[in-house]
Amino acid sequence: MGGNALAGNVLGGGTPGPIGPTGPTGPTGPTGPTGPPGGASNRLHVYLAGDTTVSNGNVIPFNTERIDEADAFDTGVAVWTVPETGYYAFTIKAGGEWEGYMQLHRDTGAGYGSVSQAVWGRALSDPRGGSSTIAIATMYCEAGWKFKVMFFGTAGVGSSQIQGGEYDGYFSLHKHSDV
Repeated sequence: MGGNALAGNVLGGGTPGPIGPTGPTGPTGPTGPTGPPGGASNRLHVYLAGDTTVSNGNVIPFNTERIDEADAFDTGVAVWTVPETGYYAFTIKAGGEWEGYMQLHRDTGAGYGSVSQAVWGRALSDPRGGSSTIAIATMYCEAGWKFKVMFFGTAGVGSSQIQGGEYDGYFSLHKHSDV
């Protein structure tokens, strides 16, 4: 009967027999290829330790680090150096009684210039008291580029006070993706 008996049993609607015991485990297969290297997301979160008066055309002095996975922010001069090429998502928040706007500036090799694709928010005093601006952008950055956040007052404003604190005056970013 051989193979026909089995086929007749399954196809003929008969009752299958019990499942047999599990066989021995086979040898381990070859190791697969090595995956791409992992890496930190290069997260950064720095903030103003306290309320700070910033003059027109000066850097906002983010001076306290909460997270700096790539050790890429210099609190002494408030400059972030891109640790590895890729796309980064930036967030900047400034709260308090101020009139003006923030801009992200990149060192072009001949000094810092405004990053043309990102003018960072504009806040005027809120009649309810105070103001707050959050600016968000994602942009391509090359390893070694240097960035800082600058404050510019509106016409007639020479300086403004920006509210400090981890959630009130901060510069935050993370690597969004590789190139």
